[in-house]
Amino acid sequence: MNFLRKIIRKIRFRPIGIIKRTLQRASYVVVAFLGKLILTCLRALRLIEPLAAYEKNKVKKILVLRPDRIGDVILATPVLEALRNHFPHAHIALLVSDQNRDLVAANPFVNEIITIGHKGIWGIFRNNKLLKKLKKERFDLALVLYPVLWCNLLVFLSSIPYRLGHDFHGNGFLLTTRVPYTCEKESRHEVDVNLQVLEAIGIKPKRKRLHVSVSQEAEKHIASFLYENNISPQDLVVVIHPGAYEQHIRWMSDGFAKVAWRLIDEHDAKVVILGGPGEEGLVDKVCGLAGEKTIPATGLMLSETISLIKRAGLFLGNSTGPMHIAAALEVPVVAIFGNIHPLDSFKKWGPYGGKHIIVHKDVGCRQCQPSDCSHFRCMKAITADEVFAACQAQIKRMQG
Repeated sequence: MNFLRKIIRKIRFRPIGIIKRTLQRASYVVVAFLGKLILTCLRALRLIEPLAAYEKNKVKKILVLRPDRIGDVILATPVLEALRNHFPHAHIALLVSDQNRDLVAANPFVNEIITIGHKGIWGIFRNNKLLKKLKKERFDLALVLYPVLWCNLLVFLSSIPYRLGHDFHGNGFLLTTRVPYTCEKESRHEVDVNLQVLEAIGIKPKRKRLHVSVSQEAEKHIASFLYENNISPQDLVVVIHPGAYEQHIRWMSDGFAKVAWRLIDEHDAKVVILGGPGEEGLVDKVCGLAGEKTIPATGLMLSETISLIKRAGLFLGNSTGPMHIAAALEVPVVAIFGNIHPLDSFKKWGPYGGKHIIVHKDVGCRQCQPSDCSHFRCMKAITADEVFAACQAQIKRMQG
């Protein structure tokens, strides 16, 4: 099934995309209707508990779910601080994917980190031990920040009485409090989208601050990496991450190479080209185009990636997890964005904070649909000169 899904994702032909999305929307309506009908029948037969009204004084244990990608987890961390302020004595557990544990390992607002390996509907039953654990812990409140059906089903099967989350694509029938998901019509930053769930139970955050955990062991490893590459504390370190999960958010490798070369030549910067799993070839390509003075960084653990970015004076990259790591660590960012679709644009996924620069071109695609795009005109319209000018502006700001 995953193989077939990957093949379908690679087909970039608008008529097929329209058909696919129409069928998806129809399936959401059917699932929502059947789900509500089944739950109504089960409640009428008293086979499941009736809906419970939310009462703050009954909340002693809270489960927050964000088991998706790096950036999604980081942009959910303001929720954890807001929860801790509102429930100072509650036990707060955060459920994330196995790969993302290092992001939140030392989060000061969380009592417990729970990880999940297998995802999806079938993954719930493959994670039988996890389901038993969640039932045994007897959580009072669940916040589902990853708005997919299987997460809602997981908290429902875990017998958590209060279940909050977005009603996205009609999958909110398993929740007790449903928050309308309006991002397909208007672009709101993901930080605000997450916090919107808390507003449904009367919680307003005192501040919106991202948090990423830093490992002391990783700090030592990166200190050795910097020493081996003749990088001193006085050097301007620029971390460039040219990769991205999706092709439509990936700027050209030769563009990154040109910017890297000019940063070395004009600012005497130490430029590190960062690559995640599977991006070794891309890093080699950019380093080859930019010249031998660039420093490749691949094969790092997530905790080591965090420590490397923490040392940077400037981060340059696409809309990716490392970009959000940099923003959380308050490293100045130059982020490259193309499409204007409400679910993908810089308005929703841009680096959070006031001191970052977004390089973006609107080329007039009023019916922007990234999954159908085969020309990537918006990304190709961004020039190396424009990106370098943004980097210079950040460097000037740092030095001024």
